[in-house]
Amino acid sequence: AVLKGASYDANSSGGLEGLFWVTVLLELCCGGLLALGLFARQAGVVMMVWLAVGLVFFHGDLTVMVNRVFALANLGIAGGLFMFVAHGPGVLSVDHWLSTRQANRLNDAPV
Repeated sequence: AVLKGASYDANSSGGLEGLFWVTVLLELCCGGLLALGLFARQAGVVMMVWLAVGLVFFHGDLTVMVNRVFALANLGIAGGLFMFVAHGPGVLSVDHWLSTRQANRLNDAPV
């Protein structure tokens, strides 16, 4: 997302400047959440939906070679995101730390 934002060219945006910056913002926010493992499943779903929108509306013409390359790359990324959605972020995540902390609180509560 940082490289995408840094390499922005207003002449080639074709009037989609706002959508470009929404994409950069989503990639930064959801990517940060995925890296931390905080709300990872929700961030993965948001990114998969956004990849599907980009695939259909921007890389939908698969007769063009560049679109095929981007479509396959997006499908590969979506596969990785699906793993986050299906299995969660793992034991080295903030989500896991929060859930074990909450479980410990519930176990330590007086009856």
